[in-house]
Amino acid sequence: MLSSRKLLLEQMNACYNEEGWFASFQTALDGVNVEHATWKASEDTNSIWEIVEHIIFWNERYLDRFNGVPLEQIEIVNQETFSLKDTEQTEEVWQSRVDALNTALAQWHIAVKTCEEAKLDSPFSLESDETWMEILLHSPIHIANHIGQIVFIRKLQGSWHKERW
Repeated sequence: MLSSRKLLLEQMNACYNEEGWFASFQTALDGVNVEHATWKASEDTNSIWEIVEHIIFWNERYLDRFNGVPLEQIEIVNQETFSLKDTEQTEEVWQSRVDALNTALAQWHIAVKTCEEAKLDSPFSLESDETWMEILLHSPIHIANHIGQIVFIRKLQGSWHKERW
């Protein structure tokens, strides 16, 4: 029987870099250039780059919290986490953001793998009865949802790997 930690790590790997029943983030972003990353089907949709920014924002913020880094108390409007703000949209900047995503997801894997079991069973916050494990088990589901969006965007663009999936 799988422990909760082992289950979480397997789900994280499936989203990050393992091929299985759905594309991993690495597969979904393989070959995406700045033109693909910034393309939008309409103004009411998100681009791949905006989705990547959203995933980076939440993963870095929660990872810092998990690691005990004090966080600035800010009002967060979720839709704003998809924003490119004043980001220069060049190939180099896009690749640096993909690197930031890969770093955040890899750091989460290390944090979960190496933390004390008691950390996973500890309360997520003073205001919540949920444990870190309960919170973290939702993360791969959230990420898988956004992977699906990226694959769909790439199919609309004609930039998806038809031979792979």
